[in-house]
Amino acid sequence: MISSITKCIIGARLAIENAERHHQCAIHLSNIREFGIAQSYLILGVEEAIKSAFLYLKGIGIPLRQKQLNNLLFRHKPRHEIGGGVHVVFMVLFWVIDILKDTLEKAADITPPGIIQMRKQAFQKIIMELQKSASSDSFESEINRMVIPVISWWENADMMKKNGFYVDFQNSNWISPQFIKKEDYLYSLKIASDVIQNIKKGYHLIESQSETERMKMVSEMKCQYKRALKLYKTKKPHKDRED
Repeated sequence: MISSITKCIIGARLAIENAERHHQCAIHLSNIREFGIAQSYLILGVEEAIKSAFLYLKGIGIPLRQKQLNNLLFRHKPRHEIGGGVHVVFMVLFWVIDILKDTLEKAADITPPGIIQMRKQAFQKIIMELQKSASSDSFESEINRMVIPVISWWENADMMKKNGFYVDFQNSNWISPQFIKKEDYLYSLKIASDVIQNIKKGYHLIESQSETERMKMVSEMKCQYKRALKLYKTKKPHKDRED
């Protein structure tokens, strides 16, 4: 049981460093064209990065229960499920922000007088643009194009990791690490790089704040976590609820 906040932060640091170590091992292996084993190391790195993120959250005061933390520390599937969900949300968010970059910049550059009203109008335009885009076939098509492969990757991550390490016999065929293609490795490299870098950026964002700003940020994160947990409890079958 990890009861010390300091130990959680230390663990988070060690885990993100280990994630980067696995990541570098993968790159070295790819240089000798061992793409299967390299892909498996990328997935190990992602698992360590997700572990790091939740140790860090616990360390800054987010009230994760010990059972929840243990699931993330000692089980691979919860890390893949959570990692996939967070990855998709941020990927779509950044894509939408990029589409509306001009409008966002105008809203950010407005100066007094009339700043509140002008920003309100600018952000109303953002909402209108989002609603218009969301109702179009091209918007839905683009979301599907981005999201479906990523969801599939996370759902199959554990199997891909095993297939990159071991020779096995599945569905009347032999599976071997040497059968994994370079393009599969490169797609995994992109996902793994995004996950590790975004987690590190999150740490930097929190730590670059003043003490007052950091306390406000953590307080808001606690509120959002409690809301999410409450929603989760209402939807979870009674027999599976935690004590």
